[in-house]
Amino acid sequence: MIKSLNMLTKKIFWGGLVFLGGIILLLGGGVFYYLHLFSRGIKKSDKEVWRSIYQGAAHPHQNKYLSFLVLGLDERKNNSSLLTDTIIVVVLNKETGNYLLFSLPRDLWLDDLKTKINALYFYGQKRNPQDGTFLVKEKVEEILKWPIDYTVVLKMDQVKKLIDLLGGVWVEVEHSFTDEEYPLDDGTGRVTTISFEKGRHLFDGEKALQFMRSRKSRNPLEGNDDARQKRQKKVVLAIRNKLFEDKSWLINPHKVATLFLFFTEEIRSFPPLTLERLVSFWPFAKVLGGEEKEGEISWRGKEALLVPGRDSLYGLWILLPKENNWQKISEYFHQQLP
Repeated sequence: MIKSLNMLTKKIFWGGLVFLGGIILLLGGGVFYYLHLFSRGIKKSDKEVWRSIYQGAAHPHQNKYLSFLVLGLDERKNNSSLLTDTIIVVVLNKETGNYLLFSLPRDLWLDDLKTKINALYFYGQKRNPQDGTFLVKEKVEEILKWPIDYTVVLKMDQVKKLIDLLGGVWVEVEHSFTDEEYPLDDGTGRVTTISFEKGRHLFDGEKALQFMRSRKSRNPLEGNDDARQKRQKKVVLAIRNKLFEDKSWLINPHKVATLFLFFTEEIRSFPPLTLERLVSFWPFAKVLGGEEKEGEISWRGKEALLVPGRDSLYGLWILLPKENNWQKISEYFHQQLP
């Protein structure tokens, strides 16, 4: 009886071991095949991809925080402007999994350089055509007293393409508004009328682009630069949600490859985002389920850190630190860290 029981136990043990081994082989084979298809999609050999993954995993980002400076260029046909209408600092915390989106107003005046902050990329590009972001990065680090790890230059048309690649994004419109002076993208200078209704909507790339660009609404809550900045962050968050919450695209190696090429080849980043660098961010995986926090430097109300003014040379509308106190701005930023 005992002998039979022992034999049965051994059979169950070995049967379970074989079953488990089969599952591991199946999963392992699936991973190899998935990465093989991904390698083909990005036109790299399997060996190159595995080497990059290994190097990235073996050398993870060591600091508690990972910071990106995102510069948005709103270029249109017959318009070669290099002004950065969007300036957002993104800070991720690997310990909490939380992250911050902190906006700097494009009209922030830099008296030492005699220009607005949104013109720094233009001047930086003149000094270094290969990387015009260095000047913006240096100044943002100086203002916020915070290191920037990566700088990303994102054109609005690229945002449109990304959203279409993702199959659209869900965006919450806080207030219904109409813009009767929205510029057409045909180089003629003509305008058209666009409208948005309050509520949650699925936007394709074109609609999201209109939502981000609009600034001429008669609705006082939406017809200003502050409102536009908030709408831009809404779209950034909607893209984040699509990438990290709706993970269905992850099971498609061809789509993953397409998105990888978009982020690493079409979008300019300094230093360049490679597969190895992206894998090195794995300690920040908590961000996939982390809490989002938004911050901006206010120029309205009792808590305003900025005051409006005029540039003495050209009479431009500008924003200046209240009582010329830059320290309060950096202190406020540090208070918002995730």
